[in-house]
Amino acid sequence: MNRIAFVFPGQGSQYVGMGSLLYDKFDKARRLYDEANDLLKFDLRKVCHEGPTDELNKDITAQLAVYVNNYIHLMLLKENGYAPVMATGYSLGFYSALVTTNSIDFATGLDMVKEAAKLMKEEIGDKKGGMTAIIGLFIDDIEAICNDAKKDGDVWISNINAAKQIIVSGMDEGLRAAEALALKRGALHVVPVNVGLPFHTPLMKRAGERFYEYLRTVDIKDSEAPVASYMNGQITKDKNEIKRILAEQLYHPVRWKDTVLAMISNGVDTFIEVGPERALYRMIQWIDRKVKVMATEDILVNSR
Repeated sequence: MNRIAFVFPGQGSQYVGMGSLLYDKFDKARRLYDEANDLLKFDLRKVCHEGPTDELNKDITAQLAVYVNNYIHLMLLKENGYAPVMATGYSLGFYSALVTTNSIDFATGLDMVKEAAKLMKEEIGDKKGGMTAIIGLFIDDIEAICNDAKKDGDVWISNINAAKQIIVSGMDEGLRAAEALALKRGALHVVPVNVGLPFHTPLMKRAGERFYEYLRTVDIKDSEAPVASYMNGQITKDKNEIKRILAEQLYHPVRWKDTVLAMISNGVDTFIEVGPERALYRMIQWIDRKVKVMATEDILVNSR
C-alpha cells in the first residue's frame, strides 16, 4: 500500500486560468470559490480565471489565489478517497498542509496568509526586491556569487530546491548583480520568480517576530497527521512547534531537497502535488526518481 504525502505549492505557481478546469467540472469547486469570495469580499475567482496577469501576480493576490486553489484541489482530492500519511508545503503552501491535517481551518489560514503578507510588505515598504532561480550551479558557487553581489545590494540563498536548482532572494540591485555573475560563471538559466518581495531572508526577521506575536492569538491545534517543516525536514504534530515554524519560515531559507529526503526516509513513497502547476512535481523528480509523483489535476480531471 502506498504511503502518500500531500505537498502544496506556494507563491509563484499562480497563472491566469488556474482552477478553471475544476470550476467547469465540479459543483463543489464552484461552491468553494463562492465561499472564498464571500470571506475576501472580492471576486478572486475572476482574477484567477481571467486575470489580468499583472493583477494576479501582485504578492497578496497571488498568495490568496494559490492558497484558495490549493484548498479546492484538496477538498476534491479527499472526496475522491485520497488521504495522506504526512503533509508539507513549499513556503506559502505550508498553510495548506496545516488545513489538510486539521491544525487550522480554511478561514483561519486565509487570515494568517493576509496577516503575514501585510507584515512583510510593511517591513520592506516601497523598496524593490524579489527572487531569482539559478539553474545549473551548485550551492557553493551560488554562496560565492551572493557574497560578491552584496557590494551592490542585499542578496542571499533563499530556496534549495535540488542540487543545481537554487533560488536567491534580496533587493533589486543585489539580485541583478547575482544574476549577471551567475551567467558569467556558467549557470544554464537565470529565471526571475513572480514575487515582489525578498522572502526567506534576514530582511524579514522583524516581520517574523511580529507574526509570532499574532500567532499567539490564533487557534492552532496539534495536527492529526505529521507535517514536515520545509526549513529543515523536522517532522512534528505539536501546535507550539507549528507556530514557531510559521513565524521563522518568513526569514529562513526553504530547504526543499532536505525536506523531501526526510519524508522519504520516514516511509513516504508517493507524493501528490495538491494545487496549481507542477513545480513541486518536477522538483521531487529531480531529487529522487524512484518515488512516485502525481499532480492533483491529472487525478481529478480524469475522474468521473
